[in-house]
Amino acid sequence: MPMDMELVFVALVAPNIGLIFLNRSYSASLLSALRRPNRALWQVLALTTLALSTVLLLPPVRELFRFALPPAAGLLAALLCGAAALILLEAAKGLLPTLRWTLS
Repeated sequence: MPMDMELVFVALVAPNIGLIFLNRSYSASLLSALRRPNRALWQVLALTTLALSTVLLLPPVRELFRFALPPAAGLLAALLCGAAALILLEAAKGLLPTLRWTLS
């Protein structure tokens, strides 16, 4: 069975975007981090979304990467992996001070 490399690629990009948000919200909640203005963040997200869409949707570029057109369900699952990683890491962030105290 061939591996769906395009879905693996999306599943790698989505958690990286989540890590950007998580790092931005290290000392505050994720929602407060989203409310703080940061022009560079939105430019990076827009360019990442544009590049990912280009690689997945334009046939010549897709063929360059040897990707197939991803099924919608697989694409949704890959994006949900990124969201799940963000949620888990955000929840684990609350345990970090406790973990530091235990390890010292």
